[in-house]
Amino acid sequence: MTARLPLRAVCFGAGGFNHANHAPVLKRLAEGDAPRLSLEAICDLDRARAERFQQEFGFRQVYTDLARMMEETRPEVVYSLVQPTATAGVVSQVLPTGLPVFTEKPPGVTVEEANPLAELAETHGNLTYVAFNRRQMPVLRWLKQWLTDHAPVRYVRGEMLRNRRREPEFGIGTAIHALDALRFLCGDVAGVGVRAQPYGDGGCADYFVNPLRWRPDRGPAGGRGLRNAPRELPRLLRARRRCRCPRGWLLEPVVAAGACHARGRR
Repeated sequence: MTARLPLRAVCFGAGGFNHANHAPVLKRLAEGDAPRLSLEAICDLDRARAERFQQEFGFRQVYTDLARMMEETRPEVVYSLVQPTATAGVVSQVLPTGLPVFTEKPPGVTVEEANPLAELAETHGNLTYVAFNRRQMPVLRWLKQWLTDHAPVRYVRGEMLRNRRREPEFGIGTAIHALDALRFLCGDVAGVGVRAQPYGDGGCADYFVNPLRWRPDRGPAGGRGLRNAPRELPRLLRARRRCRCPRGWLLEPVVAAGACHARGRR
């Protein structure tokens, strides 16, 4: 069935990341002769910040209460664009409505947060998308198809280079993209082991992933549950406050007969 456009959209979270990355896109989708979205409301705990968002991007109403916004605006699609630590609390309130949900990554900062979200999405049949948007890069999509055509995968290497990224949330906010890209290319994760090696000054740490195993029966095309939301990835980042990689993230997996041994280093 074809959806009737424009879709009534609401957004929760009026922070800096949304302002710089998502809101400009939503505004473009709501403009023109054939708009795809109608920006019904912006919701944020900081009303003044939400009002500034409304004025800049054209949202019709401002809310500070998520439940009230959902009840009064009757949206057709929901955007959850909040901090990782707040994602599970917001998305868990939205999924029971059965509405399509777009949420920033990761889908919870631990497995204990991510699993219930996946179960809710399956129970209520939501169309969901987690913003691991590197999966949509043309080069990765081409490589995905190439790996599918030339399976089994024997060696995969992923690099993420960043300069002086020493913030504690680097692992769950940015480095997780490298891990998800590997999962997207190689299939579902069967098991992981993580060892942290702190630097001498205690300011950051290298993370060694060994082994990282792919499910042999669900290869390069694997994936289910929350779309683009692997349940296993948060386990890699459980000790997230020490995940600081000032000069980048490097993973070198070697895959053979369904098993992958990997190591990460700066």
